[in-house]
Formats: sequence, structure tokens, C-alpha cells
Amino acid sequence: QLYSLRDDMAKNADATLEAVAKIGYSFIETYGYNEGKFFGKSPKEFSKQVNDLGMKMTSSHTGFGVYNNDSSDAWDAVKRNMEDTREAGSKWIVQAGYPGGEYTQLSQVEKLAEIFNKVGELAKTFGLKFAYHNHREEFRAIEDQIPYQKYIELTEPSLVAFQMDIGHVANEMADYRAYLALYPGRFGNLHIRDTNVKTKVATEFGNGDVAMEDVFKLFQHAGVEDYYVEQEE
Repeated sequence: QLYSLRDDMAKNADATLEAVAKIGYSFIETYGYNEGKFFGKSPKEFSKQVNDLGMKMTSSHTGFGVYNNDSSDAWDAVKRNMEDTREAGSKWIVQAGYPGGEYTQLSQVEKLAEIFNKVGELAKTFGLKFAYHNHREEFRAIEDQIPYQKYIELTEPSLVAFQMDIGHVANEMADYRAYLALYPGRFGNLHIRDTNVKTKVATEFGNGDVAMEDVFKLFQHAGVEDYYVEQEE
């Protein structure tokens, strides 16, 4: 996940991508799509740069304005984003932020699940897979219901996948292993991020409290197709 290297990407994206390739990574997930460009390059230019380095962009972390704005302009912006993401050669387009951080009613959760389905249906027409990336608020009960579970239960498996951020789930003291086991096939890709659950601060991979071996054992059952290492701090 290139967000791990956001400071370096801001200083010199070209050199940073070269370093990532030299380390040995084959697949990357981008962030910060803006006005038709990935890190200042057109989709074709960015795809060529990454491919020439022996890597492939397989996922894009992004955001959509349709959660609070159902206008045709808002949906047109989603379509442009998806078209550019497809042109860059990506497989996944991922809702990176949680639009419902301020929700207080279960009806709001249900409405967001409906929009996720619409976004996923649109992504499918572009040949993309749509996934939703969690943070921590989704695991805090609203009207005695856990929003994250409602999103899984109310969305169509063929349209919406879930990119579980293992570190966020662990920090909220939720059982990531139980979710992966309980909802087979729903976790199309993962963010592999380790963390210290006491301090809530990310650690280097393997130095935290996440039971990584247990997670890897559940990959096939959970439906994991891709995963991305993230070092958030």
C-alpha cells in the first residue's frame, strides 16, 4: 500500500516506486487519485511506469462523493474515477474512508449499504471489483447492532467485497479471525497491518499483536484474492 510511503511519494514518487520494486514487491495499491491522475501522471503513463519496473497496480484507494450527494454530477465523477482506474490496469477500486463516522442511527447504516451496492454494480460495468476498507468506528454498536456486520449482511456478495484492515480491527478489540471465518468469501483483499493493541499504534510487520499465521490460514476460506502490506506509522 503506497500510503505507507506517503511522505516519500510526496517528495519523489519516481524514486520511491523504484525503491519499492527493488525491495521485491510485485503488486501495489495506490491512493490519492485526483482529477484523472495518479501521482501527477495519466492512467496510461502511471501504468507504464509501474509495469516497466516489473510491478502491477492492482488496487486503488479512493473516495466517492455519492454517499452524501446523489446528484448526476456526483455519479459522473465516480464513473470518471472508475474509467481511469480501469485504464491504469487496476483490478480493485476501494472506498478508503468510512463515510459513516458520525452515524447515530441504524437507518443510516442501512442506507449506506444500499449505496455500496450501487457503487459495486457500477464498478462491475467497468470490469472492476469494488471493496470497502474499514477503520475502527464500524465496530462500535449503533442501536445494539455492529455496523460492520450490517454492511456485510446487507450488501450483495457479487457486488461488494470487504478489504479488512487487520490492524484497525485488532485495535478496536474485535476478533478479526472470527469475521474471516464467519463470512466466507466476503474478504476479496486485505490490508496486512500489525499493531500494538494497547497503544493502538502500528508496529513493523511481525512485531505486534496480530496473529498473522492465523490470518494467512483463513485466506482461502475468507475469499482473499489479494493483500497489501501497510505500515501506517
